[in-house]
Amino acid sequence: RYYLHAFLESVDKNFSHWKPNSKRCLEVGDGHFIKADTSRAWKQRPGKMFRMCDDASSFSLDLFDPRADIKADIEAPLESVHPDERHLLQKRFDVIVCAQVLEHVNHPQNAFRGLATLLNNDGILILTVPFLGNPIHGHDVSRFTVQGVKVMAHEAGLEVVTCVPRGNSLTVIAYLLELAAEDFTAEELDAHD
Repeated sequence: RYYLHAFLESVDKNFSHWKPNSKRCLEVGDGHFIKADTSRAWKQRPGKMFRMCDDASSFSLDLFDPRADIKADIEAPLESVHPDERHLLQKRFDVIVCAQVLEHVNHPQNAFRGLATLLNNDGILILTVPFLGNPIHGHDVSRFTVQGVKVMAHEAGLEVVTCVPRGNSLTVIAYLLELAAEDFTAEELDAHD
């Protein structure tokens, strides 16, 4: 989680010029990055991870997680959403957060297309995906390279502004040996090769 948290904190910092609580956000998952003052709120600091997200118009979407505000399949969100929740998806989102989710989706290319249908034309998709496997998370079917993410995004009609890999050879080996970020210095974790 070291790289995930560092990346998400950098996103929040990079968009700090946006007025807090000014953007309509969707989080694919349980909503802990966009929700404030709830049991699901971001635990690494008070409040929520993305301060630009408006609590009243931001929602979480997941097909199976009972904590999600909207139950729908990201491969076809508009077609699969429950009729009682359809109104929540009728207005597009300024920001969509999809962190460590696509590896659990049977058809990631369809998920990219589904996310594109929910995003404003000038909206931002904040996406993280793994390169290595983690079998403890159940239904885990895909892994991604930088080039693979770019291709799927372009095929879904999304413009890739930046796509940055995190980690290095040392952390790949450490992951395979089941070591933790705490076993390394910040310099070792942040090195690029």
